[in-house]
Amino acid sequence: PGLSTRLWISKDPEFTRPTQLGPALSEAAYGSVVAFALPKLEPDTLYHYAFEIEGRTVILCGDLRIDPTEAAA
Repeated sequence: PGLSTRLWISKDPEFTRPTQLGPALSEAAYGSVVAFALPKLEPDTLYHYAFEIEGRTVILCGDLRIDPTEAAA
């Protein structure tokens, strides 16, 4: 069976008030990949992201920034 996964997104690297997306259920037939529709993110803003798996494991992954020229397109 697949794993229940949530995506956390936050401007704060400590994730004091993260936006939580999901849960999404991974499927082995698709390489155990999950997909999330992201909320509208602010251009040129640093976001941090992490994954929660099965409600107990938080895996801190990294950060991302939305390119202001891409956001305007």
